[in-house]
Amino acid sequence: PGNVLWEVNDSTPGFGNLGHVFSEVQTGVTVNGRWIAVFGNGFGSTSGNASFFVVDLHTGQLLAERIPHTGPGNGMGGARLVLDGNRRVVGAYAGDLLGNLWKLDLTGNPADWQVGLGGAPLYAAGSGRPITAPPTVIAHPNGGQMLVFGTGKFFETGDVSPPYDLQRLHGIWDAQPFGAVSSPPGATLIGTARLLQRTITT
Repeated sequence: PGNVLWEVNDSTPGFGNLGHVFSEVQTGVTVNGRWIAVFGNGFGSTSGNASFFVVDLHTGQLLAERIPHTGPGNGMGGARLVLDGNRRVVGAYAGDLLGNLWKLDLTGNPADWQVGLGGAPLYAAGSGRPITAPPTVIAHPNGGQMLVFGTGKFFETGDVSPPYDLQRLHGIWDAQPFGAVSSPPGATLIGTARLLQRTITT
């Protein structure tokens, strides 16, 4: 139709890592005035990588692909953009099939866009706890972002058959603002040892 700006698939040059994307594409304008679309590469790609795609919203041109984890057997879920006080995009968060939560810094120019924590995940939920839905992001009163997200998936035949993996809801504080440079960049939070645990029972 005439109202479609562009369309990409895994045969489009630069999009070979694209799989099945089940979450909404996030859009916004960067601090440099460029309108972008941001999304995870989805699930079931040929490579099995987990990656972020950043695309020019008007033309569909690939501006950047950042691959924090190579396959096989992985894929990036739904992304959530983070905006500054002027409603400009400064970053994004998304989880993958292996239970990692990733941070993407989108400050500066496309060449400066990088995965946070020096390329390490912000949080690792562990095997059997994929993070497929976009996290909810809330500004923390002491700076940084509060991330609220659940684990689990529901799109393959085996997902409806027991035995089931015990899934979790998490609240994680990322105290490092987007665009800030820290050395060392920080360490991945792994599992629940440093989290205040609550159990939901029937």
